[in-house]
Amino acid sequence: MTHPLKLIAVATATAITTACAVPLGAATGGAEDAPVSCALTVTEAGRMVSVEGVVQARKAVSGSYSFDLRTSGSGGSATIRQGGPLVLSAGESATLGQSQFSGRAADVDGTLTLELEGQTLVCPMTH
Repeated sequence: MTHPLKLIAVATATAITTACAVPLGAATGGAEDAPVSCALTVTEAGRMVSVEGVVQARKAVSGSYSFDLRTSGSGGSATIRQGGPLVLSAGESATLGQSQFSGRAADVDGTLTLELEGQTLVCPMTH
């Protein structure tokens, strides 16, 4: 069965290999022990900003995700929420939510949160 969230560009998969999920409430490190690496990537080209939640599984995982964005600028503000189920095999990558809008990357704030097998992971935002 092909899961619609399984496909992402190779360049994106390469970019997330250094981004790590951080277990919520972890006292130390913790990122190495997380079952996935992930990031909320923000790219700016001209007057357009693209935001994409990406994840790569280190081991087979299942759970859900929440992709939350807040933007504000001279043109107004917006709140974007996406989410749903997540099932990945070991080594598999996926895009978990994406959005494009006019503005600047500096005007974006957001989170990509994963609930995987009873653990809450917060993925870092990268510009």
